[in-house]
Amino acid sequence: MKRTKPYPAWVCNDCGVKYGTWYQGGSYSGPKNHCSTCHYDSCDVCGKNDVVVTEPRDYGHLVSGWDTRNQEEAPTLNKTVASVPPVSDTKIG
Repeated sequence: MKRTKPYPAWVCNDCGVKYGTWYQGGSYSGPKNHCSTCHYDSCDVCGKNDVVVTEPRDYGHLVSGWDTRNQEEAPTLNKTVASVPPVSDTKIG
């Protein structure tokens, strides 16, 4: 099968959950303690702009055929992306 797009550098949460190997079957199956760094950019899978993205490896890399899926299957905005709470001046301890 010929790839229609180059392998992405940046993946949004929607595409990561949809095409990431650690999310197939409807639940997370990756490492228990995994962290990633994210920033705002464009998703190289769906083309959304100004969304939180990270590397495909943070979703266990993408499943085979991620680039040949029907464009109608493009994911909708997922509200589950974690937000960082504001820094507080409250001292702990």
